Amino acid sequence: MGVEINGSDLGRTIYGKPQIRCRNYENLHHNISNTGCITIGVITTGRSIGVDIEARDRRLHVRPELLMRKLFRTEKEGINCLEHGRLIDVWIAKEAVLKASGFGLTIGMQEVDLAANFKSATLNGWSFDLKNICFENYKITVAKQIQVV
Repeated sequence: MGVEINGSDLGRTIYGKPQIRCRNYENLHHNISNTGCITIGVITTGRSIGVDIEARDRRLHVRPELLMRKLFRTEKEGINCLEHGRLIDVWIAKEAVLKASGFGLTIGMQEVDLAANFKSATLNGWSFDLKNICFENYKITVAKQIQVV
């Protein structure tokens, strides 16, 4: 892409999201995620992008009822969503959307509405395309903002 960035061009937003501060590349968006010994990054032009990665067999050390309250507005919403995916799939998708939005975990995960097929989501009037990838023992979701609804 012909982009040259040095250390002084890198920083974080007030919400902790990594950002490129170089004014020559205002249309360039990126995000990173890591788990264990693996780190991944995504970069694109246009709309905002977010990514999350977790081991598919990662154990979440949180009481299930607390996790359900953090991820869903209602028990019914949680039950409906979990008919189509595992809890770790929901976590990864929602975190990728929150990262793409620029807010990160400052907004609750229950505010992200996932489509039943996990291929799209909405948050605060924004729509996101989701790409779900399996790589070895890892699950990755990339969320890209597509439009204001």
